[in-house]
Amino acid sequence: MTTALAYTRSLAPYMVNTVSAKVVPAVNSVLEQVLQKKIPQKLNTFLPDILDRVLPLTLTHTLTRAVGHSLVATLTHTLTHNKYVLQQLSHILKLRLD
Repeated sequence: MTTALAYTRSLAPYMVNTVSAKVVPAVNSVLEQVLQKKIPQKLNTFLPDILDRVLPLTLTHTLTRAVGHSLVATLTHTLTHNKYVLQQLSHILKLRLD
């Protein structure tokens, strides 16, 4: 191993630690300032339009299924376990059919 290579290898950890200790905080502060300004502006520009297009389809599909499944289960349970309600409903249905 040459003297230059040995010297470089011995200085490498020191250089990495020193440079990263100086550069990382500076880069972090600049990135933080830029990202805090740029990303919210970009999100506020594009996100409402995207949400306006996507959410109605997703919510309609999800809510329709969720409400339908919960109502059917609830009505089935209630109607089959309550003779009074079942009698009233059958009476109402007979009146409407007549």
